[in-house]
Amino acid sequence: AADFGDLTVARTSGNVTSSATRTVFSCGRDAGTVFFNTLDYVNPTSAGNATDFGDAIYTKQFGAQFGSSTRGFVAGAEGPSQGAPNYQYYNTIGFITFASTGNETDFGDLTTTAQRCNGLSSTTRGVRSGGYINGGGESNVIDYVTMSSAGNATDFGDMTLARRDHGACSSATRGLNAGGWTGSV
Repeated sequence: AADFGDLTVARTSGNVTSSATRTVFSCGRDAGTVFFNTLDYVNPTSAGNATDFGDAIYTKQFGAQFGSSTRGFVAGAEGPSQGAPNYQYYNTIGFITFASTGNETDFGDLTTTAQRCNGLSSTTRGVRSGGYINGGGESNVIDYVTMSSAGNATDFGDMTLARRDHGACSSATRGLNAGGWTGSV
């Protein structure tokens, strides 16, 4: 690995979504309890510092990220509305259009509130899997949106285990979830 550059704001627990020409880093928080709504971007093919892209709908961390070649999404998340340790959990799906900088736009809502969930995508669908539901523990819910048109998520099915903080990856035809926290590792 080599140093690529710096974000506009140092942060942890944010989200990342990417096209062939832009990688967008969104939100996160500092080492304490200060959350950010910052959106930064870089060209993934050439090293350099991040540039301001716009602002997210709200300050957040731990959302599911997915995208198409034209749009990037963050679904669900937690934010500081109630203050530590009782953060606000969101069901909002926000999106950006990679080709033009600007603020995140509301796309619709997930079927449940969740944070520490994961995202997968094909060329047409964006999928959110699992996560943690405030007061409800880990979730096995999978829901999806059609990324080309705004709207609320639809139930896709269930994961084999209710979990959060799991890994995920996808191809054009298949999505995989692995590992995570179910009450134990």
